[in-house]
Amino acid sequence: MSNVLNILGRMFGKWADPFGSAFGEAVVKTGKEISSAPDSDSLLKNLMSVWLISVPWTYFEVIFTNPNRWNSPLRSLVGTAKPGQAPECFIVTQAFCLWNLKQLIQNKPEYRRYTFGAVTRWVQDNMSDGRQIILALSRLGESLTLAPDPTEWGFVHLSAVLEVLCGDEMPLLRLFLGCALTLDLLWV
Repeated sequence: MSNVLNILGRMFGKWADPFGSAFGEAVVKTGKEISSAPDSDSLLKNLMSVWLISVPWTYFEVIFTNPNRWNSPLRSLVGTAKPGQAPECFIVTQAFCLWNLKQLIQNKPEYRRYTFGAVTRWVQDNMSDGRQIILALSRLGESLTLAPDPTEWGFVHLSAVLEVLCGDEMPLLRLFLGCALTLDLLWV
């Protein structure tokens, strides 16, 4: 696990902006906490490494930081975000990824080794931000349950991250981003 943490540190060291650095620090902190958690169930610990580090980090990076034409409004928004918002964006993204893990546990036999209750207990017992992750999962779950089509779930996550980044300016931003993303997608 220490090799993974070294790699994460080097990868996030390349982020020049303060938000990206703070996001990277949140990822590395999670890696350290998982690494130092008791080894009573190494498979569950490995599962948590994937669903609390790798998947959320990659998912956030693809949507908000990778230079693609379609996400330029989102990249601009993250580029001007405050570093203090990065850990909360990571927590929201971790919660979203746990929602997806819950769907796999409920619907795929190969994931049924664990109950989702065991997963959430592990998060609360071993992560310093565990309660915030579970609270974010609860809030997201309410919205995600109203969007029964899994193709809409990404928009629920996007909206939750934008709420962190924009707060009171959210209604106006939703309108602007909706128009900007639609126009960009028309020209892809």
